[in-house]
Amino acid sequence: MKLFKFFVTACVLFLFNAPSFSEIYVIDAAKNSVRHNNIGMNYFNEGYYYGAIQEFKIAISLNPKSQASAGYYDNLGRSYLVIGHPSLAEDCFINAIRLNPMNFSYRQHLAQTYRKMGKAVLNSKITYYLSVKNPLDSVTLGLLYIEKGDREAGIIKLDEFCINNPNLILTEGVKTFLKQFEAKDINL
Repeated sequence: MKLFKFFVTACVLFLFNAPSFSEIYVIDAAKNSVRHNNIGMNYFNEGYYYGAIQEFKIAISLNPKSQASAGYYDNLGRSYLVIGHPSLAEDCFINAIRLNPMNFSYRQHLAQTYRKMGKAVLNSKITYYLSVKNPLDSVTLGLLYIEKGDREAGIIKLDEFCINNPNLILTEGVKTFLKQFEAKDINL
């Protein structure tokens, strides 16, 4: 009987003092979202767009409000564009811009999406962005002019943005784009 009490006491003490193994299996949503995005990029590069779309959606759902999710939204939007659904891509690029407004390529993708949606949509978006007071949206407006074929108005709008906002990260993307754009004009 003493041996039994000793054994039970030892088991109880061991169980209460044993290290917890719960920390080994902590689920880190941010790391998992990166992993799902990477899987989605692999699928995208292989041409398996449905799988890529599902992986990007999972990545977004795991980490919906972070700046990293802006990239996931952009990847999802590019996938929708490839399969011919620009109306679905539009929301993705808008969300990417909302989460990371200083990324130039997200605005480029949005402008390309509006061009693919048709001339009427492109014209209505130009009208919309003319009325918006956010100075960052003048970059989108310049890109929309370029997508419409009015290169001069687009370049003027982008140059104005660079002059009025010289210290923004977005300005560097605009300047790089303008240099590449002008180099294409020279080579034509």
